[in-house]
Amino acid sequence: MFFDQLIKKANMKRIMVMDDIRLRTISEATYLTTDNAWRYRSILHYFYVEHEKLRQYLFPEDIYGHLKESPYFKEYTEEQLHGDLK
Repeated sequence: MFFDQLIKKANMKRIMVMDDIRLRTISEATYLTTDNAWRYRSILHYFYVEHEKLRQYLFPEDIYGHLKESPYFKEYTEEQLHGDLK
């Protein structure tokens, strides 16, 4: 009986810790919820496509050229791209 209570108490502590971990913000994923998320997703998709082609190095000019092919990036500037890549 004593060991059952001990195990139950340990499990409760573990559950509480897991809740804390689940509720904290994940700074690595903040790009998913920002106002510019649509731009970041487009850039990351381009990275993925080029990675699948075994392309090891990407230059900002290549990324910019690819994005400018889309009508959604008609007014997008190189300065914005450099800011997005930081």
